[in-house]
Amino acid sequence: MRTECRMGSVNASSECQKICKHEELHEIYSVVFEVVFPVLIVLGIISNVVNLIVLTRPRMMNKIYRWLRTLAVVDICLCVLTTPVCMANSGHTPSGFVLAKYYSMFGWSLSIGSQIVSFYLMVWFAYDRYLAVCCHERYPKSLRYEKFRGRVIFTITFVVVLYAPTMFVGLVCPVDDGWMPLDGYRNIEEGWYKAYFWIREIFSRLVPAGFMTIFNIKIALRLKHLRSIRDGFANGVPPSRRDKERKLVVLLFWVTAFFYIYNTPVAVYYLVFLNHGLLPPDREDEVLTFGVISNLIQMIGNVSNFTVYFLINPEYRKTLKGLCCRSPSKADGLDASEVSQSYKGQQQASHNNTLRSLTYGNSVNDIPNSGVQVAPKE
Repeated sequence: MRTECRMGSVNASSECQKICKHEELHEIYSVVFEVVFPVLIVLGIISNVVNLIVLTRPRMMNKIYRWLRTLAVVDICLCVLTTPVCMANSGHTPSGFVLAKYYSMFGWSLSIGSQIVSFYLMVWFAYDRYLAVCCHERYPKSLRYEKFRGRVIFTITFVVVLYAPTMFVGLVCPVDDGWMPLDGYRNIEEGWYKAYFWIREIFSRLVPAGFMTIFNIKIALRLKHLRSIRDGFANGVPPSRRDKERKLVVLLFWVTAFFYIYNTPVAVYYLVFLNHGLLPPDREDEVLTFGVISNLIQMIGNVSNFTVYFLINPEYRKTLKGLCCRSPSKADGLDASEVSQSYKGQQQASHNNTLRSLTYGNSVNDIPNSGVQVAPKE
């Protein structure tokens, strides 16, 4: 395919030429972005909708789970915003002007921006668990809705500002078969943008990972010096809440572990290889292939949250099973044993009231705390 860029800078024109020279990569990109990614997008939307349904049931409607609910909403937005990237084949084939222009400005910018928002939401989740275990006096204030709303607004605003320059540098080049998009991940030519590129990737990849690592280490060190998980929380905390916090800490450790597994390859790609000329030109095909695979692994991470919640969190598992069984009590987070105990308790209370009526006399007023109307003897 012959490509001729008649607009934009010389560097942009040469970049278009480089993209079209990698014809052997077109097949890989087509399989990944036209087959695999759409399947992951559908699975991601379905799994995160299920997460929202489960996490909004009465048992899961706690303040401590609201970061996971917000994360599910952001992951759904991520899946939707990644669809244009698949339609444009990640900018490696010509397309119509509208799609090419959208991809060059908003394609990966909005998709990756949503990913970074989800990273910082996991950081806030880790921060709450850190306060619950290590800083008891500050934890109740952290649960306030005003704090939660402020953190969400701050996170979204911060990411939008962080990725705004990436959107503004995108451009398109006319080619024989349509228009070739160049986004902020390929069109790097100005000195200021190279400095911004490093700042953006550091705050996108390293800062969230650093915060999560610090919080997990502090929690682990705190629990290591305790005789039991019960001592890890403030005095006077009900056992049910201590047990719930223990499960959340375990969930946090697993979420952090999978965070590193799914996001380390793409962090290496963006921070080490992309646009830094660290490899000779004859190895560029391998670098681009690695970039495709790393983005694919990162996308799998957004789909796998459902699996992590189901395997690690017992309350999530019980609530989901209750929904699948279509049992109102189970769907609301009650076990069959809990319902049976409640019913037996009601029966026992009714039996006790009857005994009181026989013991204390004929008048209703003579029956203390019975709650049962007894007719006087004739």
